[in-house]
Amino acid sequence: MKNNYEIVLNDIQINFKDSKYSTSQLLDNTGLDKKTARDAIKSKTQRSLSNYIRFYRLDHAQKLLKKGDKNVSEIAYDSGFSSLSYFSKSFKDEFGYSPNASLNNVKLIRQFKGAIISVIQNKTSFSYLIYSILFIFILILAIPYINIIDTSSADNKKLMLSEYAKINNILYDDLLVNDTITISSQLRKYDIYWRTTDWNEWVYLDKINDSSILFSSKISKTKTQIKLQQEGKETFSFFSRASNLSQMNISLDNKTDEEGVYFPEMELFLGNTNYSKSYENLVVKPFYMDKYEVSNKEYKEFVDSNGYYVEEYWPSDLMHEGVSITFNQVKISFVDKSNFPSPKDWHQGNYEKGKDLYPVTGISWYEAYAFAKFKGKSLPSLAEWFYAFDRQKPNKVLMNANINSYNFTNSRIESKSVNYNGIYDMAGNVREWVSNSFKDDYSKGILGGSYADDTYVPFEWFSQNAWDRSSYNGVRLVKKLESDSSGDIFYKREKLRNFYENFQTTDKEWEVIKSLYLYDKENIRFKDNEVTQVVDRDYFCHSSDIIYDNSILPIHNLQANPDVKSKIAIIYFPGSSALYRDKIVYSDFFDNILASGIDIIYPEYLSTYSRKDGMKTDIGNRSMNYRDHSINWVKEVRYAVDYAIKHGYEPHYLGVSWGGQMGVNILAIEERFKTGILSIGGISLDDVREEIQPEKYAARVKTPTLLLNGRYDYFFPYQSSQLPLYNLLNLDNENKRHVVVEETHYVPNHILSEETLNWVNNK
Repeated sequence: MKNNYEIVLNDIQINFKDSKYSTSQLLDNTGLDKKTARDAIKSKTQRSLSNYIRFYRLDHAQKLLKKGDKNVSEIAYDSGFSSLSYFSKSFKDEFGYSPNASLNNVKLIRQFKGAIISVIQNKTSFSYLIYSILFIFILILAIPYINIIDTSSADNKKLMLSEYAKINNILYDDLLVNDTITISSQLRKYDIYWRTTDWNEWVYLDKINDSSILFSSKISKTKTQIKLQQEGKETFSFFSRASNLSQMNISLDNKTDEEGVYFPEMELFLGNTNYSKSYENLVVKPFYMDKYEVSNKEYKEFVDSNGYYVEEYWPSDLMHEGVSITFNQVKISFVDKSNFPSPKDWHQGNYEKGKDLYPVTGISWYEAYAFAKFKGKSLPSLAEWFYAFDRQKPNKVLMNANINSYNFTNSRIESKSVNYNGIYDMAGNVREWVSNSFKDDYSKGILGGSYADDTYVPFEWFSQNAWDRSSYNGVRLVKKLESDSSGDIFYKREKLRNFYENFQTTDKEWEVIKSLYLYDKENIRFKDNEVTQVVDRDYFCHSSDIIYDNSILPIHNLQANPDVKSKIAIIYFPGSSALYRDKIVYSDFFDNILASGIDIIYPEYLSTYSRKDGMKTDIGNRSMNYRDHSINWVKEVRYAVDYAIKHGYEPHYLGVSWGGQMGVNILAIEERFKTGILSIGGISLDDVREEIQPEKYAARVKTPTLLLNGRYDYFFPYQSSQLPLYNLLNLDNENKRHVVVEETHYVPNHILSEETLNWVNNK
């Protein structure tokens, strides 16, 4: 009979070449618990379980390298590594030299052996033969200590940039122009890698000194994949702009023997519509998240241990429909089809045969909480869940997801849905309880959606009564490494409006609203300033000022050719980043619009750029200050229309994000626009004063309007913000259009440019 070490070793020998093989698969295959398997390996090797699996793969790779029959890539994949860069780094960490150096040594030794044979066969003089053999012998001894130059990182970078240049229609040489970027003091102790897509190998970021790196200026403000690494620490990868590395505070934790995916401490912005606390930056402490949803087999341990009868596992405040209940009522409340304490759809404390690795379903929040306590873990907080989910990559998380399928749940063996962070089934399969309260004390967050939910659901915040035991409900656990309060936040809905009931205004009411935006045109003056070429761009800026009420509204009139003025101008309203930046920024899609022969008028609105006045948010509220700013922003767009008409332009409106939100009110009030384009905007759910509520304005828009949105937008959700706006626009189908892309709060520049030009030129 095999001992535990032999059982574990045998399973590793069989499965190590599978790159998805890990300690969790080993435990499933062998039936051993984690402690038993870990102790078996540690007693023989002094290594942790996961470390020994890696060592076994590296040892196999070293043997293949010594044969010299395959290249490094083939050997890496044959040894169970899915990433060549990770293989190279791991190999060097383990053996002290790179796999390329090892392979090159083997090739040199073969060449030297060939040289010896050649010398002997050619029967040269005895002294020459002795000297040759001695020289070759010395070289062979020295080879292991020679640091062979490894050019793989440079080759990977060249390949990656070439692909990026081709895909984005950029000259390769332009990508070689670098900026110096400062990295934060927290990041300086780590090795930093980057890549543009999942398909590229990681490229090391060379530091020019302790605190600075060189990075391509063309893409330093574009989100790329960044990885932090240090010996003895957990590795962490994420999406960011390289330009943001100066502000990042990430601290990697020491390695532990925990299962799951590691997430270091991070400051997060988890914006969502109409929830208090949802627009605050939040520091989340380090944690591990399980790769898989809790399975029936795992939950059965809790049932068999009489977990429903152990009071210490359960919350002290048990509530049913707002009424406190005693712990004794748990035993008769959370029962299966045969009245046995277990999930709703089980029978006599057992799940359906053959469903070991399917997610447990039919559990309430209270049962999920008790199970987590039983396992020595926790329910994730909303912040932890969305941190691990990563809303920025919808296509990745939805690929192969069991969502909107109505095919029932998938087992973890069947699942092919894995997000960027290596976590399975975060979108669909089952809804996952989180620890935060929503709306009231007895409603809890439940995220990710199920197989029966629509694809937008995982990107938004949802809650259910904590007592709910729907067959769609499941759970996933986290292991917190430090005390963390993010799960204690009470996310309360602000005042909600029913847009379809609230949009109507009488003609008299509308005239009163319009009167808020009246101004005396005779008091508006225009002053033309200089014309300059925009730095690093192929267009020019004609600077002007609009002077009104002792205020100056700077105008940036962008033109491809200062000597040839277009007949059409787009008046642009930016996103909310304009409220924080000191200097105006021209968006990349401007190039295509200007090159097409359309000019752009870009005002510096009140509170933005050089005109900061203390207003630092585009989030609406019921204050008179916000109301007055909103009215003023609309009026300043009207002044820009006066400027456009005075200079012979036909005016069109384009607003992005904040500008897409403000555009609803702007297009209703300013009727001189020929067309309007609202990109990643919608009806704001913010609780604002009645006279500026956007649904009232949407119903009064007469301008042909194009909406451009991401289906998974969490600021302007598809169902509750985008569709109400489209439906309330009182325009025929020829004069309104809704383009929805498979993105979050983002529309790719090429789509924005193409759709804008088509709309402007064909209306």
